[in-house]
Amino acid sequence: QGVSLVVVKATGEDGAVSTAAGQLHVDFECPAFLRATVSMPIADQGDVITVNVEASEVLGGPPVVTRWGRDWGVPVGSGATWTLRKEISPSDPARFSDIVIRLQDRAGNSTGDCGTDAAIPFAVDLEAPVLDASRMLLTRGPPGTPATLEAEAGSAIDDVGLASVSLIDPSTRSTVAEVTVSERSEEHTSELQSHSDLVCR
Repeated sequence: QGVSLVVVKATGEDGAVSTAAGQLHVDFECPAFLRATVSMPIADQGDVITVNVEASEVLGGPPVVTRWGRDWGVPVGSGATWTLRKEISPSDPARFSDIVIRLQDRAGNSTGDCGTDAAIPFAVDLEAPVLDASRMLLTRGPPGTPATLEAEAGSAIDDVGLASVSLIDPSTRSTVAEVTVSERSEEHTSELQSHSDLVCR
C-alpha cells in the first residue's frame, strides 16, 4: 500500500545497459465519498435534477449512477469531481427509490467491494394528490370567531407523499388555513389524519 519506486534494468546482447525508473502506486483501499448530493428530493416529469459527486481520490472513470436498478446516465467530470444532469420522464418509476452511486478508483477498487455505495433518498411524483371533500367537515363558529376544519383519515392521499393540505378562499385564491402532513405509511401513501386544530381565519 502506497507509492514505491520501481527501477527496470535491461542489458542488450552487446552488453549495453539501459535503466528506467518510475513510481508504482499500490492501492488496496476502496474510494470514499466526500460529497454525494441531489438538487431536489422529489421531482416531477420534466424536472431536471443534478447529482453532484466528490470522491476522496482520483477515480478510474465516471461513477455509476442507478435508480430502481436502472442506469441513470454517465456523469461528466474528471479526477474526483463528477456531475450528472437527469431529466425526469414517464419511464422513471413514480415512487420512493434511492439514487445509488458507485465509485471505482484507478486500481479497480470500488465502493461496491466495501459495501459503501452512496444511497440518496429520492422520489418521482407524476400524479396529483386526490382530495375527497366529502370526508371533510368545516364547522363555523359565531361571527368573529375562528372556524374549524376536520378531516377523516384517507380524505387526502398521494402516490408518493403529501406535504400539506390547504384551505383556499375561492374569491381571492389565497390560502386561509394549512396543515402540515408528516405521516407516511409503509406503502408510501400519505393520509391526512383526523385534525381538529386546523383553524380558518
